[in-house]
Amino acid sequence: MSAITDSYLLKTCDINGVDIKSYVGSIELYEDITRPFVSADLNILDSNGLIERLPIIGDETITLGITAKDSNGVEIDAIKITMSVYSIENVVDKKDRLKQYTLKCVSSSMLTNQT
Repeated sequence: MSAITDSYLLKTCDINGVDIKSYVGSIELYEDITRPFVSADLNILDSNGLIERLPIIGDETITLGITAKDSNGVEIDAIKITMSVYSIENVVDKKDRLKQYTLKCVSSSMLTNQT
């Protein structure tokens, strides 16, 4: 069993880091044996206008802490992965000030391999 236990630290060109863990409704990690990188979709529930205030434009980095636990709940492995936001999709105004959107991310190794 794995759990993302550390903060989700979002860094922009202007801001050194903002913990967005409380904004993340769900996260989907994707790994493929034919590709040398990991990708993720972070589904964000934003009631504080982060997308406009930071602003989030698709050029940010996110650091995720992932911890694996055995069947007794004992931590057996922990890693940190830094990913780059390459797209913001599915932006929907819900109610009042609540916006829902998806941050599409790839591990930094994907960007390194493409240059």
